Amino acid sequence: MLFLFSTIVTCNLIFYFFYERISNFFKLIDYTDNNRKIHFSETPRSGGIFFWLTLTIIFIFEFTNQFFYFYDSFLFSNIRTIISFYLLTSAIFFLGLFDDRYNLSAKRKMFYSTIIIFIFLNLDPNFVISELRFSTFDKVIFLGEFKIIFTLLCLLLLINAINMFDGMNLQVGIYLLLFFLYFILNSFLLILISSLLIPLLFYLILNARG
Repeated sequence: MLFLFSTIVTCNLIFYFFYERISNFFKLIDYTDNNRKIHFSETPRSGGIFFWLTLTIIFIFEFTNQFFYFYDSFLFSNIRTIISFYLLTSAIFFLGLFDDRYNLSAKRKMFYSTIIIFIFLNLDPNFVISELRFSTFDKVIFLGEFKIIFTLLCLLLLINAINMFDGMNLQVGIYLLLFFLYFILNSFLLILISSLLIPLLFYLILNARG
């Protein structure tokens, strides 16, 4: 596990030093409009690469462990789930990167996101929310045939909420930091969330400079 974290730190550190060059080369620059977007200067938009790079490293570790059976997987139970999760995150990442470069309309971005997530949920039902449990009322609601639609709606609302919340530097980064810390303190997906803290810290450092 130490090797995994050291690999993530090293790769993120290398990308950190080439961050501005990559952003300028692909013309991924966010300009302030003093309305919805508030920056003190032009801000590179390639911060998401930190997260995708980290997820790629985790995917390689997970896939290698599962395929060659070196030892039990530490996150996912089978190869299908590993591949499905990585394809979803990669597809959403590249859609966001394409949007940053060419400024897709909100309707098109929502349409493409819906298609991507819908295909993903049908590929691997392990990620589908099939029931809602309310511990306070000791009640369980089974979603039945509406489970895919409900899960799709939840993911779309989450993506849309983060996009709408983004605008001022550090705003989304600090929100994600609190979000990750909550899951770590409650021991949910501890290794995955702890790994994502590394690119988040690099992202916050660069975002603060904008």
